[in-house]
Amino acid sequence: MRQIGTEFVSNLTQEGERMPRIEKLPSGSYRVRIYSHTDKDGKKIYRSFVDKDKQKVKKMAHEFEDHKTEALSGEITVARCIDDYISSKTGVLSPSTIKGYRQIQKKYFDSINEMYVSRITSKDIQYLVSELSQTRSAKTVTNIYALLMSALDQVSDRKFKVTLPVRTKPAYKIPDDEDVIRLIEEAPEDIKLCIVLAAICAMRRGEIMALKYGDILREFESIYVHADMVQNENKEWIYKPMPKTAAGIRRIKVSKNLISMIPDGDPEEFIFKMNPGTMSHKWHVLKNRLGIDCRFHDLRHYSTSVRGYLGIPPKETQAVGGWSSLKMIQEVYDNRIESKSVKYSKIANDYFDENILKTKEQA
Repeated sequence: MRQIGTEFVSNLTQEGERMPRIEKLPSGSYRVRIYSHTDKDGKKIYRSFVDKDKQKVKKMAHEFEDHKTEALSGEITVARCIDDYISSKTGVLSPSTIKGYRQIQKKYFDSINEMYVSRITSKDIQYLVSELSQTRSAKTVTNIYALLMSALDQVSDRKFKVTLPVRTKPAYKIPDDEDVIRLIEEAPEDIKLCIVLAAICAMRRGEIMALKYGDILREFESIYVHADMVQNENKEWIYKPMPKTAAGIRRIKVSKNLISMIPDGDPEEFIFKMNPGTMSHKWHVLKNRLGIDCRFHDLRHYSTSVRGYLGIPPKETQAVGGWSSLKMIQEVYDNRIESKSVKYSKIANDYFDENILKTKEQA
């Protein structure tokens, strides 16, 4: 017997065969790593299976061991290959990401599902990509292709030559100041604050719905953004205490005027008593009634655009919105200076107070 974290796990099965070592991670989840194959450079490649359920980890590991030989020879179907890949990522990737993978898996691979991995060619994949490009956006096709390649890479070192559709810059319908004011004034009380947080703080829908009273740092006039409300593959809304990327964790400096709009309550209770789906429905009813053609997410783009017009450096806007990078301008605006951050936060907050929220003196 060997101690793994706080667990004792036998290295032998009842039949006397070696069993993959199961580790208990600091997070409380269980992990097992299994040798998969050696790549062309001589590097050993391992597969990791992680889940909070120890028995589920064992099952995934045994299933992989059972068909590893046939997988490495390529004699499994594309459908099996994709299914194995998604299963191996459950517990590691976001529930919403797994849900998206399952949706892609069900809808887009019918023409190649029954093909053997060892026999699929670049031409087969190109036909799939070309067919999908007729009815799907370049972004969607790229996501479908990325899932397929990730799955194939798990069991094969083969390289495929495929031309993907060119992704064009989307044309967002960003609302103007007058639209945002109307939306806030006409919104039902239960989503009014949601609109304010999206339009002024550039917060995402799931981040807003995941806010708890304890995330409002009143003495610092800040909002601590660190969680998300996402849908899993069973279409259940769940609270995710950490976002997809580290950049999503941030503290947004806001005005006293905005802080005063947020009610107080038990630090562990959610501010909004609804899930993101319910909020979106209420948003659609509101915008349609007002004849304003934009998505809730476009309020986030509005907030970003306003900061651009105010001359706020993109690095500051990146920090407020929680983006991982700004690509082209990242090389120019390379460092965020804390003393400058206070200055630019005041510029933005003064603008929103004067033009959107209206100060109490003006009311």
